[in-house]
Amino acid sequence: MKNMINNIMFRLLGMAAMLSMTTGIIAAPKKLLVVTVTKGFRHGSIPTAEKVLGQLAKSSGAFRSIMSVTTRT
Repeated sequence: MKNMINNIMFRLLGMAAMLSMTTGIIAAPKKLLVVTVTKGFRHGSIPTAEKVLGQLAKSSGAFRSIMSVTTRT
């Protein structure tokens, strides 16, 4: 389970990094929609991933991150 979550986070950060490399080609910042849906248990790495993606968006200026958080019980 932990490896799967790490793999997902790695892929998300990789996609965000690829977006930041295209700033010279694309004039307007892109939007990155981050959707998290949890049912009962919310893994501790989710808020960290949201924070990192938000910081990366802010520091690079290449994209804007939009967070959608849904917690179901």
